[in-house]
Amino acid sequence: MYIAVFMVWLGKYPTWKAIAVAIGVSVALYLMFEFWFQVPLPHGAWFNPLEFVGVN
Repeated sequence: MYIAVFMVWLGKYPTWKAIAVAIGVSVALYLMFEFWFQVPLPHGAWFNPLEFVGVN
């Protein structure tokens, strides 16, 4: 969200590009910390975004 706001506000990028970059960065950081650094991140009780690929 923070990235998207500043891309649109200061960088004058189209909104769709800013949202795509914000989602991509969020997913990349989640995967990097969860799998590469193996940092145990807090998971919600009702939703696991990687459950569909068999990661618990």
